[in-house]
Amino acid sequence: MKVLQELGVRKFIIITNPKYKTKFREFAEKSGFNAQIINEHPEKGNGYSLYLAKNWVDGRFILVMSDHIYEKAFLERALKGKGLIVDKAPKYTSIKEETKVKIKNNRAEDLWKAPQGV
Repeated sequence: MKVLQELGVRKFIIITNPKYKTKFREFAEKSGFNAQIINEHPEKGNGYSLYLAKNWVDGRFILVMSDHIYEKAFLERALKGKGLIVDKAPKYTSIKEETKVKIKNNRAEDLWKAPQGV
């Protein structure tokens, strides 16, 4: 979050499991982040989590996963970009376990994550 803040991001929407809500709120407040904490039905997956953010997102936004590592250069390009920006050659993750996005007519049509080991 600190790197994103240094790059000009001023508002964070954090979608988390209800049991972590207090920890994220304390972290955001202590670190000086403007953050909205949303914690409904994390078991429904990433697509539903993104859907939950719809009431707090207006205009351009960047979606990052808290369990992913992003290089600063990638975040800089993503913040300057338009549309879906993806890391086609991730260095720190297994592509088999990553969230997949199906694009049709320049729009995200489907979002899923294969079970581990598949």
